[in-house]
Amino acid sequence: MRVHGQDARIPLVYSDAFGKAQDALKLPLTMDAASYAKLVVDIQVAGGPTQPLAVRGLSLADYLRLSRHMARVLSSDAAEAKTFSEAYQHLQPAAGS
Repeated sequence: MRVHGQDARIPLVYSDAFGKAQDALKLPLTMDAASYAKLVVDIQVAGGPTQPLAVRGLSLADYLRLSRHMARVLSSDAAEAKTFSEAYQHLQPAAGS
């Protein structure tokens, strides 16, 4: 059991530092919001990132870097967030298929 439970700071500080270090190694991929939505849905449908990333020639590090970048974009650009949301909804598998 962690001493400070949900208020523990070390995991958050480490995670932030690690993400910044990874981002400094290589620029995130260039991907528009609709393409990112397709990647996210493909990962969900596949049950994991291995196959969808392999098809695109991406590593897990590329995906994590891209996810951090897109989180910043989608949380600060309403038009991009709308594009992502609409594409994500449109790409959902039909119920029962």
